[in-house]
Amino acid sequence: MGDSGRPRDIDISKPGRRQSKTGWLWLLATLLVAVFLYVANQGRLNWHLNWMPLVILGLFLLVAGWFAWILIVRRGILTWGRLARAPARALARGDRAEAERALSAALERARRFSPHDHRRGLMLLELATYVKNQGRYADAKAFFEECVDIMARRWQANSMDYFVALNNYAVYLIDICDFMAAQNTMEKVLDLALLWKKGPGGEDAGIEDYVRVVESCLHLNLVFLFVRMDALEEAADHLEEADALVPKLSKRQRTVLGDHHRGMRALLAHAEGRYADAADALRAVTNRDSPQYLHIRARLHLVAGEYSEAEQDLRKLFDLEGKIGSAHRPDLRDHVVELAESLFGQGKVDDAFATLQEARSIVADFALPVDASWRNALTRWRQRAEELGQTDTLASLEADLQQLPTALEQGITISTRLRVRAL
Repeated sequence: MGDSGRPRDIDISKPGRRQSKTGWLWLLATLLVAVFLYVANQGRLNWHLNWMPLVILGLFLLVAGWFAWILIVRRGILTWGRLARAPARALARGDRAEAERALSAALERARRFSPHDHRRGLMLLELATYVKNQGRYADAKAFFEECVDIMARRWQANSMDYFVALNNYAVYLIDICDFMAAQNTMEKVLDLALLWKKGPGGEDAGIEDYVRVVESCLHLNLVFLFVRMDALEEAADHLEEADALVPKLSKRQRTVLGDHHRGMRALLAHAEGRYADAADALRAVTNRDSPQYLHIRARLHLVAGEYSEAEQDLRKLFDLEGKIGSAHRPDLRDHVVELAESLFGQGKVDDAFATLQEARSIVADFALPVDASWRNALTRWRQRAEELGQTDTLASLEADLQQLPTALEQGITISTRLRVRAL
């Protein structure tokens, strides 16, 4: 990190360059030519190329060595990369103690790399997501910031890694409702896409493919961000941009991003009160067990007064989240409030107020800034407590509400660079 405490800006005076793939492509082409010549000689030509098998073997070993070097040394697939993924794998098996031991071992290994080593950055990127899922947001922030700083130093040689780091860090910032910092980070993603377009090879089909993926992810994340900020017009503009880009992606990329794209369409439609459109978008989702799908469907059940169905979806969502970490996280605050709503709608009053208290604890423990949705939720539950004569809960909620005017509520400040339409 720089002295400002923010990820370093991209130096736009230096054009981006594509990671070179020509070396191994030439090797592969040479190997294919050698194989062709050898087969031709064996079949019908009378060339004396007894040395050809040795050449083919040598070229094959060279290509294999090249790939092995990339996977084992550059990406650490069998070494440090495996260590970075070990905590999440252990937790997926249900072994939390082993997950913590693996985290300590991975951090120790990451810190053996120099502070500017790209491999250290990749390990921290993996570990940042892991600790965030455990609700350890302070640790996640430190890991993300160091990772982004490392990636920024050599972003030209590892631009896709830099994009992933910026993307994941932006999502973290949205989780904690630091919307301005999230926009600043997404501006760097925008810079990266522009540099790819303008740099050497910008007209190349491969570069265009990279740019479309980056831009698609950027627009979809901005839909999510602006819905969270209740800036629905800007969210709609970015969804329109994503709608134009996603069909141009490769089949594999559309498969990866397709459900996220449909989920963002459903999320925006719900926020705009177009519940039938939201339901239509959800019907197109292929993975019906994803947290995103379950969350939006639960919201639609709440709108329809189908409280039991909403609870079932939210319980399933929390079961999924429990497999990767803790449910006591900023990004799950609204999910917890909605679970409380589903319980209250079924007449499970005590459980509903207990669940609401969990949401209040998340806000307090992570010092989340006040937004309109949280203010409205507290007001609604205060009225319920009053009607039910729950004096202790009523007093507690009134105390929270009295403190809100003194808290700094984030206004809707939107970066000019992230607006699709001219002001």
